Amino acid sequence: MVDISLKQLYDEKYIEQGNILLYNRIYKDVKFTYECKIKDIYEKKFLVVLTSAENMEMLCNSLIDLELYILHSDIHFKDILLSTENPYDWFSIKDKDVIKGSITELKNQYVKDNTAKELGERKLYPILDPYRSKFFDKVKNNFWIQFKKFSFSYVCEALVDDKEAIIVFMDQLEEASVHLPAKFEGFPVFISYEVFQLH
Repeated sequence: MVDISLKQLYDEKYIEQGNILLYNRIYKDVKFTYECKIKDIYEKKFLVVLTSAENMEMLCNSLIDLELYILHSDIHFKDILLSTENPYDWFSIKDKDVIKGSITELKNQYVKDNTAKELGERKLYPILDPYRSKFFDKVKNNFWIQFKKFSFSYVCEALVDDKEAIIVFMDQLEEASVHLPAKFEGFPVFISYEVFQLH
């Protein structure tokens, strides 16, 4: 699965300026709880305000850097070079005293929100307007080109829940994990493992 960056979470408002970045874990029998405020997130770095250090700003390359800074605050861990586990599990986002979730949970939610859903029991209806059908020929062609690494049996346009959508009929078993975007060129994308059929 493609890794989701902090910048992507920030751009899509899963993390927002002013949110509290909460570090909460027990490390080698020592409990650490630390809060700092998100000031900005860039492509490869992020800026936080350390509320426990008279609102000093700190530019971090990664959550690992911030975690090490926090661990070094305890005299027993002054010389530690690397923590042993994924820091995304130990950092959470707090918004107005409500925990939105750990960074790991927010990344998982981002993937879920931005991945095409299965068609399931939804019905497909043809798009009868010839001009729209011609327009969708180009959209479908672009889709085939962009996602040619996937094994499709058929890609079509249809009305789903009274909205124009792209339906992708997969050429593989449902158990295989497929991550296509939730939207393509502005249209919702649905995946089906059934035989192509219009009602």
